[in-house]
Amino acid sequence: MPNTYIGEFVEVTNAIVAGNRLIHVDTGTIVSVTDTFLLASINRPEIRVQVRDVVDRVIGAALLLASLWLWPIALIAAMAANPRKPLCSKRLVGNRKLGSTNIEFKAFEFATPVPLLRYLPYLLAVVSGHLRLVGVEPLEAGRATGRTEEWELVRDHGKAGLFGPVQLTATPETPAEERTIIEVCYIRRRSIVEDLKWILQAAAAVTSGRAWRPARPPVTLNGQGMHRAKSAEFAKDSRGNIEVGSVS
Repeated sequence: MPNTYIGEFVEVTNAIVAGNRLIHVDTGTIVSVTDTFLLASINRPEIRVQVRDVVDRVIGAALLLASLWLWPIALIAAMAANPRKPLCSKRLVGNRKLGSTNIEFKAFEFATPVPLLRYLPYLLAVVSGHLRLVGVEPLEAGRATGRTEEWELVRDHGKAGLFGPVQLTATPETPAEERTIIEVCYIRRRSIVEDLKWILQAAAAVTSGRAWRPARPPVTLNGQGMHRAKSAEFAKDSRGNIEVGSVS
C-alpha cells in the first residue's frame, strides 16, 4: 500500500502490507510488525507526530531546568505533610508503546496538597516521552483496564498529557463520567492551535493562586449533586451527539 516501507531482503507472499501491518489474504488475519527495519509506515502524519514528541520533550526538559528551584520547597512541604513518605508513586498508562499496547510507567508525586509542587516530578515523564505537555488525563493502570464501554475508550485516541482540559478545569469532585465527556470533546476538536490555548491557560494557572492552593480531597456525590457545568461547557461546542466512529 502507499507510504509503506518494506525492508531489504524481506519477502512478502500472498499478503498485503499497509504500514507496519501484514494482512494475510488467505486467512484475513492482521499482524502488526514492531521491527521498523522490516515493515514501517512513512506517512507524513506519523512524521509530524514524531516531531511533536521531540518538541514536547525538549520543552519539558526546559521546564524541568526552570523548576529546579521549586524542588527543595516541594520536598520540605512534602516532609511537613508526610514525614515518613514524602514521595509517593503510582503506575500510570503513558504514550510510549510496546507493539500496539501503551506502556505503564511509575510516576512520582510529592506528598503535599499544593498542586504545583505535588506534580513537579511529572516533568520527568514528559522528558522521557511517557507524557506530552498537552493531552488527556493519564489514567492509573487499574482504572485504564477497568473500562468496558465503547464511549469510555474514545479518550484513548488522544495522548496523555501533563496539562489538558481535565487537569486544568476539573476539580476533585468532578465525577469520572464527566471527565471522560470533557476529554472526548477535546479529542474531537484537538489541533495545534487548541493545544496552544491550553498551554497558555496552564501558564496562567501556574501564576495564579489556584496552583498554590491546597487541593481538597475528592468527595463522593450522588446523581443530583454532580457538577455538570464544566462538561456542558465543553459539550456545547461539539455540535451534536458524540459519534465514536468519527474520532480520528
